[in-house]
Amino acid sequence: ALYMMAVCQSQLGQLDRSLQTADDLLKVEGNELYALYLKGLIQAKRGQELEAIKEWDLVREKDPSISDLRIPAYLFFYELGLLKVEQGFPEEGIEILKQSLTHNQVNNVQQAAECMESIGSAYEELGNVEMAEFYWKKLVEFEGQAETKPSHIAREGLANLALQNKQPKG
Repeated sequence: ALYMMAVCQSQLGQLDRSLQTADDLLKVEGNELYALYLKGLIQAKRGQELEAIKEWDLVREKDPSISDLRIPAYLFFYELGLLKVEQGFPEEGIEILKQSLTHNQVNNVQQAAECMESIGSAYEELGNVEMAEFYWKKLVEFEGQAETKPSHIAREGLANLALQNKQPKG
């Protein structure tokens, strides 16, 4: 009941009340992981992304496989990985996004495609064009086999890399 109350409060924009309800849920035995996950969602919604990362890192610390969270592990890793990349932790974000891909064998092909796109973009941000190219090519191949929306970012990134490779060195 506390979980649903916190979710409803959050959806109504009552983020402070929702966070307090999630704190109350944290005190109920057997709900610690879900309460921490919920607190992270609320913090992200409040614009407190670094606080969200702290909450979700606690979830990972307490349950590294995310087997007891009651949400699909691939979804948790995807959300956390994206947030880490967006907040300036691309190396950590990439590793977490890779965990999302590992856990998302056939669950959600669109999310898997978006994950590959994000990994490629994060590698590009780090200046590792070889790995960016690897993930973007993997994504383009994947799109040919699965029903997903085409990735303009991957295609644009691959085109830019091709143009850079054709320019004379010197």
